Amino acid sequence: RGIMNESKKIEFYRQTHSLVKKIRRRSVKNIDIYKSGKMYPRDFKILSVLKPSEGTSIGDIARRWSMQYSNVTNTVNLFVKNGYAVKKKDDKDKRVSLVYITPEGEEARDIIFSEFKANINECLENVSDEKISNALDAINEILEQL
Repeated sequence: RGIMNESKKIEFYRQTHSLVKKIRRRSVKNIDIYKSGKMYPRDFKILSVLKPSEGTSIGDIARRWSMQYSNVTNTVNLFVKNGYAVKKKDDKDKRVSLVYITPEGEEARDIIFSEFKANINECLENVSDEKISNALDAINEILEQL
């Protein structure tokens, strides 16, 4: 392995961060759910872990995504208000609320995910499989060190 100078490492970080932001922005601007204010782009990761038959606690969601409990609660309340999720008390521990995705929430999740996948495919259509694989290897190596 060659030794990379500091400026190249910083540039790698900046470009990776910029790429993720640009892909996210491109995906967001075409999604009516976001335009309507019924959900915000940052909320999708919460919606993505909800299931219709298996409740997920707000605490579990907060831990999974390293988010503050209050922020998850606010997002879940927005989901409930807009029909994307329901909250029910846990039968085993009444202090805990479990969150379930509704059919409307599943539809919203599928629309968002489909748009995001299409956008990623469009952004990467002219990049070779080998380059994508090499970039993925590098990113995974970095993630393993964190």
